[in-house]
Amino acid sequence: MVYNLKKALMNSKEEKEIRKHLPQAIYQTASMVTFADYEETVKAVAESGYGALSKEFEKISKSIKNNGFESSMKQAINRTNSKELREFLEILLTGYETGEDIHNALIKTADSILSKKVIEEQQAASTLIQKYTIILSSAFIVPMLLGVVVSLVKGINMAGLFEISAQLKKEALSLMITADYAYVAANYLISTVFAAVLGNEKNLLKYLPLVIIPIAVFTLAKGIRIL
Repeated sequence: MVYNLKKALMNSKEEKEIRKHLPQAIYQTASMVTFADYEETVKAVAESGYGALSKEFEKISKSIKNNGFESSMKQAINRTNSKELREFLEILLTGYETGEDIHNALIKTADSILSKKVIEEQQAASTLIQKYTIILSSAFIVPMLLGVVVSLVKGINMAGLFEISAQLKKEALSLMITADYAYVAANYLISTVFAAVLGNEKNLLKYLPLVIIPIAVFTLAKGIRIL
């Protein structure tokens, strides 16, 4: 189980590294296919320091020497988990088999990957803003407003407005404050779970100890004398 977890983490790290360097590698390949043969192009990518991507092309380059270009490319296509890398390799294989000019196809592929990357980064930034807005609201804004409301109610001379005793007023306030504490804690916990799910976080319990923050904010806010 531990081995499978480590393997999954390594594969995820390699896929991210491949995706990071893939557009540059494709642009490099597009600039070379017009004057260099395919074997040299593969070797150039292998030697370009693209991390996991260069390691994969190093495997392909070594395989080409023993198994030929077509067989090595097909093996790499079947081996990779990256959709973008598979598309890149398929274009190279098609160009090798047909002799067609693949320069424009490579440029379009690299441009498409970069465009998707920009959109994903924008979505990630938007999600991050939403996530922390939810957390900050539940941890500070909501408990502070509730605390201020309690403070206002405490300062109002309710006996002059309604025929109620001081003891009844005290009991009503005590009940309201208890309910507010429960609401502040529940609102924070529900909000943080939602924010964690929104941010694709697996550890949903890491915010649990911080429930003390909205409780403390509410306590301080209700203690401020306004009236």
